[in-house]
Amino acid sequence: MLLLVVCSYFKNAFNKTPINYITEYKISRAKELLYNQPHLTIGEISDELGFDNQHYFTRVFAKTTGESPSHYRYRTVHYKEYVKENKSMSAHISTN
Repeated sequence: MLLLVVCSYFKNAFNKTPINYITEYKISRAKELLYNQPHLTIGEISDELGFDNQHYFTRVFAKTTGESPSHYRYRTVHYKEYVKENKSMSAHISTN
C-alpha cells in the first residue's frame, strides 16, 4: 500500500512513473557514453547501466529513441567529424 502512495506522489511530482523516470535517465546516460566513450562496447554500456542483458538494453534504447545504440553512435560520431570538417572549411574560405 505504501508503495502505491509513494508511486502516486512521484507521478504527480514528475509527471511520469518511477520506472519511466529511471529508464529515461539510463537512456540519457547511455547516449552520453555512446557519444563520449566510443571505445566502450554496447554490452559494456548495458552492464554499466544495470540492464539485464545487451539485447534488452538495445530494445529499450530503440523503443525510446527510435534507433539502435549502434546507429546512434555511428550517427553522432560522424556528425562530430562533419562539424569539424565544416568549421575548418569555413575558416579556410573566410581567409581567402
